[in-house]
Amino acid sequence: MGGGGAFTSVAPWWDDVNNLRKYDMILHSCEGTETPKNKSAAALMALQQYADVGGRVFASHWHNYWFESGPAPWPMIANFSHQADLPIPFTATIDTSFQRGNDLADWLMNVGGSTTRGQLVIRGAQHTINTVGTGRRWIYSANPQSVQYLDANTPLGGSACGRVVLSDIHVSTGDDSASGLRFPGGCTTSGLTPQEKVLAFMIFDISACIPDIVD
Repeated sequence: MGGGGAFTSVAPWWDDVNNLRKYDMILHSCEGTETPKNKSAAALMALQQYADVGGRVFASHWHNYWFESGPAPWPMIANFSHQADLPIPFTATIDTSFQRGNDLADWLMNVGGSTTRGQLVIRGAQHTINTVGTGRRWIYSANPQSVQYLDANTPLGGSACGRVVLSDIHVSTGDDSASGLRFPGGCTTSGLTPQEKVLAFMIFDISACIPDIVD
């Protein structure tokens, strides 16, 4: 893509909260590793400051680093435990103990993302989170104990202003590995996968007004 040109490095751009505050939402996609070398202490603090003043953060797999290694109280959002990836496919449970979890379960049935209400079949589930701490789980497994989606209003422990979502799955279905082709030639699906439908729901949800999403 882009003729093979290199992207401009995000560091040290994201070290400054004023750069982040130009955006309504920050989405961090999986980098393949945690890549701590490009996430300075200033960057970790800036992302927290951004969320605490009303920013929205969607962090995908391996971006657990912002929380696990971030400034207090962010490490309290979950109980992290880096383990081997979960089996493919993997059936997870949608937490329906709160209203928006119920809404997600219903919505997935309506759009064909689930065949059994409250269950989600995932391809590409990781296992870096065992249980939630101050965060709230959305999608999880009891055996093995694992959390695939969680969220929290920010600042943690304060008056709700911003919001963060942490995902521990890959959105892609793995079609490229099956065909042996790189993107886009390896993408053979014509519709949205169940986890892509969850992603759509969560992006709409994270952007909602805070008074409307506090259960």
